[in-house]
Amino acid sequence: MMEEEAKRRLKTAELQAKKSKLKLWTNYVPPPTNSKAIHDQNFTGKVVEVVSGDCIIVADDSIPYGSPLAERRVNLSSIRCPKIGNPRRDEKPAPYAREAKEFLRTRLIGRQ
Repeated sequence: MMEEEAKRRLKTAELQAKKSKLKLWTNYVPPPTNSKAIHDQNFTGKVVEVVSGDCIIVADDSIPYGSPLAERRVNLSSIRCPKIGNPRRDEKPAPYAREAKEFLRTRLIGRQ
């Protein structure tokens, strides 16, 4: 395996080559992103749905009710809960998946 220092140097060199469009990266175009910068993500709203133990849906107060942009899906950072599963694919829920969702629902639903 490569040493951490060597990995970091190679990654830095790759990023610099992409930025300067050197050799292999002359035609490099960074992939488009449809996510906004973190500093634009501050908003207030009310929790309207708990999707799973690590994901909620919040109705944004600044957008009129009924607008497609009124609800935002928010994933809780650094939290990985058991997967709910999918009955269409015959996937069973992981142990404690429903309990994690219910725990979050009882504490957050309807809160600002």
